Amino acid sequence: MKVFHGSNIEIHSIDFSKCRPFKDFGQGFYLTSIKSQAEKMANRVVRIYGGAPCITAYELNENRRTYCK
Repeated sequence: MKVFHGSNIEIHSIDFSKCRPFKDFGQGFYLTSIKSQAEKMANRVVRIYGGAPCITAYELNENRRTYCK
């Protein structure tokens, strides 16, 4: 499954310590399977913080499951 992250910078590696706290579902790295949604988020972040819109795509292995407690 391909998922996307919209930002104002290129993401080379995910660093949770750089994620903003107090988001809708808490601090985290947010992804969507809808590319246009990531594009809208990238444009929103650019309006707030400056920079240029950047969409990072990731390929997730749907067969691998990770569970958190």
